[in-house]
Amino acid sequence: MTIDNNKNITGIVYNHLNLPTRVNVDGGAKYISYIYDATGAKLKKIVTDGSSSTTEYAGNYFYKNGTLEFFNHTEGIVEHEADGYKYVYQYKDHLNNVRLSYKDADKNGSISISEIVQEKNYYPFGLQHQGYNDMLRGRNHNYGFGDKEENKELDLEWLNFGARNYNSAIGRWMNIDNLAENSIDLTPYHYANNNPIIFVDPDGQDWFYYKQEGNEEATWNWHDGSEHTVQIGNIEGNALNITLQGVSSVVVFNGSRDEQKGAGNNINGDGAITADITVYGPGGADDVSTYTGYTLTSDADIRTPIDEGVYTGKRRAYAGSSALPKHYQLFENGADNIRTMDGVINANTPSQVRENGEGYKTEIFIHRTNNSGFCGGTVSTGCLLIAPGDWNNFNAQLSPLGNALDNEANSKTFTLILNRTGSDHNPSKAAPVETTQTIYNLNLGKR
Repeated sequence: MTIDNNKNITGIVYNHLNLPTRVNVDGGAKYISYIYDATGAKLKKIVTDGSSSTTEYAGNYFYKNGTLEFFNHTEGIVEHEADGYKYVYQYKDHLNNVRLSYKDADKNGSISISEIVQEKNYYPFGLQHQGYNDMLRGRNHNYGFGDKEENKELDLEWLNFGARNYNSAIGRWMNIDNLAENSIDLTPYHYANNNPIIFVDPDGQDWFYYKQEGNEEATWNWHDGSEHTVQIGNIEGNALNITLQGVSSVVVFNGSRDEQKGAGNNINGDGAITADITVYGPGGADDVSTYTGYTLTSDADIRTPIDEGVYTGKRRAYAGSSALPKHYQLFENGADNIRTMDGVINANTPSQVRENGEGYKTEIFIHRTNNSGFCGGTVSTGCLLIAPGDWNNFNAQLSPLGNALDNEANSKTFTLILNRTGSDHNPSKAAPVETTQTIYNLNLGKR
């Protein structure tokens, strides 16, 4: 869309990410300018209507004309008032819509009606109800449906979801779906499969189930209609597409059979070819992080790596040395018995052979390299490695799962996907071709 006569929008300029950089109103006499970083995250909004007003976005902190206006905490926001910064708590419904904001102004431990700051109610596609319960006591917090920013300047009335802007009055996006090929039976401007009671869209990229079947509490799921697929062993004639359902967290290693250590046998050294790791953590759709790793052994010619595939991971409180902590052990089909790459028998453990003649390895962990990044010698005889600068964050992200390997109560396992591209390591031992086309369907565990 470049023009909207209903709102006197006379021109919209977009960048290469299909995000608006300038919205002209009344022939350009009034306008809104947007500035983004290279990934498309919004950094600044400048509204010009005679005078100008600037909003800046710095991660979790939001500034208005140079003053910190508010920042988020796990139960609401902390906002700026005349006498300092005050906690405002928020009640959100199962779709992450902000419904009620309140604060304990007199600090007596209870909330009275006079301490309710704002109430918001919505039609299914997000348009806010008007005419009742609309009293405002304090600052209007312009985040509501989906907890997304309401852009009401110059009567724009858009919601900013990140990757796209949304018009709740018509239930349609203002930008085309960049994953439109995954839903060819739907308009590329649809919101949440035209069913916002069941689905939500956290960032404008894709839509999710809000509740897992049989569970009363809300969860986040990859929706199978989006046809997210993961291909294991991305080698010509040897590809496997998989499906996952009902898992609490997923760790995806996207590596290469051509990985190599950098200068000085260092994962961070010059010339290193490493693996990209994405962790879909137990915190839900907002708990997704990326790290750097290494999937081959310290010397793949001597110690055979494990094969591409899907494994179950279990955390334990602590194991290994302080130099190489081993919190996460991998299992294949419930057993501590992981197939080697292409089934090649490991020269160092020639007795570890399955009945079908394929090699296997035991005690396979995810752990970090040495603190220096060194990953040569015997740092990995089959384990998957995490770069030292990423280890603490990786461990912190998965620690809420608890310690399933220690049989801790209420602990959860996670699913690990190991995928490599590149040349075939041993064509004569290649795994059988899998032709079943299935779907990557993740429950991201927001409970």
